[in-house]
Amino acid sequence: PAALILGQSVTSRLSTSSDNDSFSTTLTAGVTYLFAVAVDDFAPGQITLKIGDQQVTSVAGGQATQIAYTATTTGVQTLVVSGGGSGSYRLVGEVLPADLPANAGTGGAMAPGSPINSYFEVNNDQDWYAVGLMAGQTYLFSLQSRFESALLGQLQLINGNAVLATGHQAGSQQIVYTAAVTGTFYLSAGGQKGAYTVGVRAISDPQGSSAAPAQALSPDAIVNAAIDG
Repeated sequence: PAALILGQSVTSRLSTSSDNDSFSTTLTAGVTYLFAVAVDDFAPGQITLKIGDQQVTSVAGGQATQIAYTATTTGVQTLVVSGGGSGSYRLVGEVLPADLPANAGTGGAMAPGSPINSYFEVNNDQDWYAVGLMAGQTYLFSLQSRFESALLGQLQLINGNAVLATGHQAGSQQIVYTAAVTGTFYLSAGGQKGAYTVGVRAISDPQGSSAAPAQALSPDAIVNAAIDG
């Protein structure tokens, strides 16, 4: 089988409805991984992803086929991609971070300019992230579905017991907020089961210095920006 390196993607193609591709990847027992197949021109029919005792089939052109898989043994395991049609696809494999609580005791933390890829384990899940903000600075917070897989719920910026701002719209969510005080705030990301990207970046500089440097993006990252005046 072809090798799938965790943290990278592989692009391939199924030639016929009876075709299947096998990929090998090295996993560690007790660690949870996300495997997802995103399709481009795959038609018609379904596409199936299988690893171990788990198998998921999705309609081509709809939501991505994805599996959150916890390895039971350490070593090389095989993924199989098959379909009821033909076309190209992209296979992604990565380590999933631990599930986060929906409170200030969260172990999740984010920094401006460093988006985080994660996963809603169940429907109506909420993950909280601590983020340090500086008084007078304006920030853009965003929540986006990855591989068109997660149905987003609500994005909220919280300080203590107060909800400072809320964003919710189809496909992606954004909040633009200027911090009144310097301190630790919490960003609550919610949605249905599936993969997502959450991030924050500064969009103004109260000290008058040059703009923040460009940030590195993952292959499936989406950039949203706000233009002032």
